[in-house]
Amino acid sequence: MLNELIAKHCIKHGEFKLKNGEISNHYFDIICGIPFGGLPIATYISTKYDKPLIFVRDKQKNYGTQKLIEGTFNKTDKCVIIDDVITTGNSIIETYNVLKDKVNIVEIGVVLDRQTNNPISINNTKLNALFYKSDFSVAI
Repeated sequence: MLNELIAKHCIKHGEFKLKNGEISNHYFDIICGIPFGGLPIATYISTKYDKPLIFVRDKQKNYGTQKLIEGTFNKTDKCVIIDDVITTGNSIIETYNVLKDKVNIVEIGVVLDRQTNNPISINNTKLNALFYKSDFSVAI
């Protein structure tokens, strides 16, 4: 799978400015979703396994239902937060903080962990990654 990602230019080598302003010599263009990278993955899992889906908007709407969290949920529902790439963890922390009193967050899953020097720790919630930056060091 790693060679396929490189061949399809999902993993690029060069100099890239990240969202947090840092420079990285690897760019992981694995999943593209607007407005959230994890939304297409979560949508697939939801439909494939017939599980309910919720998502947190980047800002609360000032029209319609004015929801910040879309979808149907209860405080006792177990929830897994899904994102495509984790660098600083800020997006995950923001999502966690919105959901923490609304659902029972049991895990955080990401496609790629960039393995920065500031790993996130959120209330003992486990972070799992499908790939790690170090997995690609040999191939790139």
